[in-house]
Amino acid sequence: MLPKHANEKRNASAVRRKFTSGTYSDHMVLLKAFQAWQKACTEGWERGWCERNYISGAAMEMIHGMRSQVLAQLRGAGFVRARGPGDIRDVNSNSDNWAMVKAALVSGMYPNLIRVDRDQSQLRTQKESKVRLHPTSSLLDMGSSGGVNTSLASAHRSLVASLQSDWLVYDEMVRIGVVAHVRTVTLVSPLTVLLMAGPMRLPLDALSEPSSHNSGDCSSDSESEERPVGLSCLVRIDSWIQFLGDPQAAHLALQLRHKLHALVLRRLRAPNKPLTQADEDVVRVMGAALGQEEQSLNMIQPAGVGQRPRPLYPHSHPHG
Repeated sequence: MLPKHANEKRNASAVRRKFTSGTYSDHMVLLKAFQAWQKACTEGWERGWCERNYISGAAMEMIHGMRSQVLAQLRGAGFVRARGPGDIRDVNSNSDNWAMVKAALVSGMYPNLIRVDRDQSQLRTQKESKVRLHPTSSLLDMGSSGGVNTSLASAHRSLVASLQSDWLVYDEMVRIGVVAHVRTVTLVSPLTVLLMAGPMRLPLDALSEPSSHNSGDCSSDSESEERPVGLSCLVRIDSWIQFLGDPQAAHLALQLRHKLHALVLRRLRAPNKPLTQADEDVVRVMGAALGQEEQSLNMIQPAGVGQRPRPLYPHSHPHG
């Protein structure tokens, strides 16, 4: 629901800021809003809650229905079993790990990635040299001081300066006039992009010496670009996503990526086959590595991400 008046817009901004939990994530806003809506439904005041938080109850009901449909399809395909290994509790063992959830977002939304250009204080995509966040993005609320006279341009500059990583994932791109705007955006770590973005199989020259390439084309993190060339190697995920880094760390990351993507392919071919101990080790190492990277970047791990959705009964559905 889009508020019309200035005071309502400020209130809606405060609501988004609350739901984002400091994560620089519109996806987190959607998740926290859905969880709060479900709680309001069980308490019987969902209509008033929606009005207070500028949220459409019909949209929340639609999300709840779609979740049930997706779960039914996963069960039908054999990815979620009724009981035992592979049941809903087992497959959700990492659902409370926000870093792992974002890894799934990057994999599912590729190639919808944004890179931060620190020098120009701009956001870029593979096809657009300059994009802006949609005015309704919660990230702009975090970049804003909250004042009534804060402009979108000022909030955008402040946001770019505050981002802990040079990579974001987005859901869709729309044009407002001649400017491309991205909607439903989440900040992700460089390691998440390296492990989850790109094709399932990387080319043989994915890892090389940077001296043989034009460093101006490299889309690595700004900090990495300052490393001495002699101590770095170039990792190419695709024609646009590239990283400069320590050779040993790059080799280890690519090995983990290879094992992870091989695991995904095996699961797609035989979803009913349970994970082996080696498979579980790959997932465990991935979760630990992503968590450590986010901790080193001071990225927030919010509580309650994997909270189990509450059952809704006919008497608790929103009215009107």
